[in-house]
Amino acid sequence: MRTLGTLILLSTVFTLPAITDAQAGKTTPELHQFAIAISTKNKSVKTGSSVIVEVALTNVSGFKIMLPAGDGEAPWYTIEVRRKDGTPVPESQLAQARKRESTKSLPPGTFKVDNYSRIMGELQPGETLKEKVVISDLYDLSQLGEYSIVARRVGEKSNAVSINIIP
Repeated sequence: MRTLGTLILLSTVFTLPAITDAQAGKTTPELHQFAIAISTKNKSVKTGSSVIVEVALTNVSGFKIMLPAGDGEAPWYTIEVRRKDGTPVPESQLAQARKRESTKSLPPGTFKVDNYSRIMGELQPGETLKEKVVISDLYDLSQLGEYSIVARRVGEKSNAVSINIIP
């Protein structure tokens, strides 16, 4: 009799319909909620001019995401800028001041972009949020040569964009 009761209990547990996190009103961890990509209009920029990239975050989660989608501690995304040889580019004075205010330490050549505080609403599956970032405000791009720019967000890495600073 005891064996029969155990079998009935086990069969009941294994035949219950599965409820997804989205159905239960839960959000999945931040991993793989977004795809991140960057682009720029100008591949060559004169020294002293503004270097601007567009960052596109696309909801790939399969369900709507309420924004802001951050806990205030984690960066919305980070930007890395390196020289052609892979060495990190020094930060601008503005970036250094912002980093001093931050509670999280980041590796050299990485800047935390916290724009989630001004973005409210929801992002539907497949919808993309785009914004422009002035890289030359964050990094010292005064030396001539080629630079590589990458954006990251919680385990995701964008494509690399190359910028050439010319005289």
